[in-house]
Amino acid sequence: MDTVSAVAVGRRRIIKRPRLTRMLDESGARIILLVAPAGYGKTTLAHEWLDEKRSAWYRASTASADVAALAVGLASAAAEIVPGAGDRMRQRLRATDRPEEEARTLAEMLAEDLGEWPEDAWLVIDDYHLAMEVEATNEFVATLVETAPIRLVITSRAKPAWATARRRVYGEALELGGQKLVMSDEEALEVLPSVNSLEVLRKAEGWPAVIGLAALAGGSVAAADDLSASLADYFAQEIYNAAEPGVRWGLCQLAVAPSITSELAQFLFGDDTARLVLDHALDQGVLTGGEANGFDLHPLLREFLQTHAVHYGDAQLAELVQRMGYFLIGTCSWDDCFELIERFGSPELLVKLVQAGSTDVLAAGRLATLERWLAYARAQNIKSPFLDLAAAQVMLRQARYKSAETLAVQAMQGSPSDGDAGFLSRAYSIAGHSAHLANRENDALGYYQEAERAAADAGQLRDALWGQLLCALDLDRTDLDVALHRLESVRVETIDDSLRIATGKLFLALRLGTGLDVDLLREPLIEQTGDPLV
Repeated sequence: MDTVSAVAVGRRRIIKRPRLTRMLDESGARIILLVAPAGYGKTTLAHEWLDEKRSAWYRASTASADVAALAVGLASAAAEIVPGAGDRMRQRLRATDRPEEEARTLAEMLAEDLGEWPEDAWLVIDDYHLAMEVEATNEFVATLVETAPIRLVITSRAKPAWATARRRVYGEALELGGQKLVMSDEEALEVLPSVNSLEVLRKAEGWPAVIGLAALAGGSVAAADDLSASLADYFAQEIYNAAEPGVRWGLCQLAVAPSITSELAQFLFGDDTARLVLDHALDQGVLTGGEANGFDLHPLLREFLQTHAVHYGDAQLAELVQRMGYFLIGTCSWDDCFELIERFGSPELLVKLVQAGSTDVLAAGRLATLERWLAYARAQNIKSPFLDLAAAQVMLRQARYKSAETLAVQAMQGSPSDGDAGFLSRAYSIAGHSAHLANRENDALGYYQEAERAAADAGQLRDALWGQLLCALDLDRTDLDVALHRLESVRVETIDDSLRIATGKLFLALRLGTGLDVDLLREPLIEQTGDPLV
């Protein structure tokens, strides 16, 4: 069976809820809220209802509590409907140190891009409860709902504060809660196996997740008096037992992954075994979904399989987590990697994640994400110069310059010996930047000179020389033209480099009172920069 046909089989096993889809069709509401505890089929219902409609999906994760991560994620999803949506907002995010204080502004910028949102399109925020931990994320979504004409579907375990009774009374929002999402006897009997259906129905109490597992287990359901107290575990065990021994371990490994993709399966198992495991899981309805957005694993079955993964031994599970973590780092799946670390623990992976991902998340304005990583490291007493350097970058962006300098110096003193040639230069540049902003120009100049000596590439050399030029300007040095010439002598590689040199020429011209070719700072060039701070 090829992947396409396997996906089709997996989708056929989704339990249809025509009673509920009719309610959604007839509501006319702009905002659909599916609010209930885990296992009530919220996401499945959303998929069924939107199956033939234009829709863009954003699946929240624990990282979505960072307003910058949420904003970029929603913008990326919305751009599938409105190309280019969120481009200006991303620029603003890269230029701000405190995105949580600009949540409303960021949302308004995205809303402007979504002003022509099509009437037949829907934006979905799945698992929205994971983004509700902080005020800024709620403010962002509330502002987006208020100022953009988007049609929105929310699945969540808790109701958003902005989903007021007024919205529901005026027909703007429709909420389906747990009482409406439970399966009726008629719906359940349509999918349950004929053996012991009434007994299963009685014990499941309409809980869609358990009824779904029972349907997947099929005719293997035991006699009614043998049903365990935990129906979910019982049916999960039946599904697990029905798989071939080799496939069982594969399913357990997939359950460990925060997100399941074909690429991850191929990395873990190789092409042939990956196809076998995925085809079996899709054929049995254990997995649903497809290539574009990855696969969904039944939530109760995921919990069961994760528990069984431990039964294969601590050493084997630890090795799996390490391999999977390095794969996720290699694919820049920073949030999935941190979720894996939080769940299963791995000090080594945490350090590697911060080393590889801190620059990217900071460039995206996701300061809160990096703070979460570092808070986890402190709680687990994980020590590393890479963590010190990342913490220094956080302190610098928070205008805590003395702390940033101290941490950067501490990072230098514990400089790693793992072949990271540019580590020292980065640390010296951060210390120099901190001292410069604290108005200690001589100290800053010394740091930048050390950064120049330790530079491992042209980019680090440019950063060091740019810092020296700024210090020379503030110190009223007479050799400003020499400092600028040294900066110009380094190979220009990006638009940012050109703009930085042009800015240096502007500073020097203002200081010396000479003329300047203003075309150096022409607007088209500025618009192309990847770093708004430049």
